[in-house]
Amino acid sequence: MMYDIRAYNEGLRWDKLPQSAIRIPPAERDAFLDEREQLQDELRIDDFDITRLKTEGETKDRADVQIRWVWHMDREGIVKETTSKQSWKRHGSRWLMLHEVFVRGDEMPGLAEADEEDEGEGEDASETETDEDASEDDGPVEEALVEPQTGARRAAYHEVFGALQMAEKPHRIAE
Repeated sequence: MMYDIRAYNEGLRWDKLPQSAIRIPPAERDAFLDEREQLQDELRIDDFDITRLKTEGETKDRADVQIRWVWHMDREGIVKETTSKQSWKRHGSRWLMLHEVFVRGDEMPGLAEADEEDEGEGEDASETETDEDASEDDGPVEEALVEPQTGARRAAYHEVFGALQMAEKPHRIAE
């Protein structure tokens, strides 16, 4: 589940729309790509954090995820912060993002207002998912994904990883 959630949101952040689109119900993918391609010229997502995750259902096949976005529009250059809620559902081994709505903060292009949320629409469209779609091979796009590391986490990672590499290297003494 976390892999699909991160891959979807990383795809939005880095303008890798196909990476995000495969995590949208098939019936909604074209509309999703059209909307995101229009936003791509102006909207810059600087960072995101998964701030809350709640699974639901007897088989834990549904999840609500809260995301904190840090973003700006190129024409304005003012950094803004927005929180959204994404609703996810498991289809086979794949998780699909059914819909996303604005929760609080600055209004962000591409997010529906909470009162515009139509839970039935996303769910019905996801029901058209076939087993073939759920298990499709995404090739090198998914294999190349790594856990996002930003700011202090990146520095700490490199500090620890660098120290581990140094500890594993044999030290030579000059003769």
